[in-house]
Amino acid sequence: MTFSLLNMLKLLTLLLSVTLLWGGQAVENNTIPPKSEPYPRHGPYPRHGPYPRCETAADIEEFAGQTVEARGRYEQDPIAGSKRLQAASIVLGDGTRLIRSYRPIPKEFGFINKKVVVVGKVFTDAGQPAHVQQVLSPHIYVENIRVAPAEEPAGVIPDIIPTPPWVEDRKGIQKWTDHWVHLYGTLLSVTLRENEGLWADACVQLTDNTRIILESVPINKLEPHQGRKVTITTLLSIYKEENERCFMSSSRLTVCPGKIPRCGMD
Repeated sequence: MTFSLLNMLKLLTLLLSVTLLWGGQAVENNTIPPKSEPYPRHGPYPRHGPYPRCETAADIEEFAGQTVEARGRYEQDPIAGSKRLQAASIVLGDGTRLIRSYRPIPKEFGFINKKVVVVGKVFTDAGQPAHVQQVLSPHIYVENIRVAPAEEPAGVIPDIIPTPPWVEDRKGIQKWTDHWVHLYGTLLSVTLRENEGLWADACVQLTDNTRIILESVPINKLEPHQGRKVTITTLLSIYKEENERCFMSSSRLTVCPGKIPRCGMD
């Protein structure tokens, strides 16, 4: 009796082990996907993700036409340019802009000026055939976008594009270079560029006497305000500094007399 009971216990234990082993394999193979391992900086990459990271202009070239994970700052142009282009973009770590949309996307206003993680297909241009007229800047066609882990999500999504920060001195320049801003100061001079028709160089003096030289700007937008305090809505693209002068080039700007929040935006 004791021998038979012992054998029965052994048999039950064996059957239980086989069942657990078979069931575990079934779960692993058919139900629960394997845990994703951290992916390397370069391929090969699993077919269903994760995806190669796109962090620089060189990455755009390398992964053109592929689905990537891009991380950068979400930027929304506050004013429209030619052909009503008012892009939403992802600004990568090296300053390269990936166009996400040609027009503002209200449901994404909560992302503006926050770091985001974007999954989408990237191209060095708009990804259209060569004979099709297109914006020749890097694009990303977004499949998924979310706030980066280090960022606080927006509590309430704004229903309008947020007002850009004010830049009135060198501290503002250092903080907000490569961002859209309201530049405020005195428009000291507007000088026509030689042999360039309607383009000029302008000098704006800030409150701490720092001077910003705006190169190749439309003379008709600035000349009427010469000698006055102005607000200039523009992308602060400083590329050189010499003593008290900072040089930038931006043809996309709006000028308002005085200190005007949302200059050119509404």
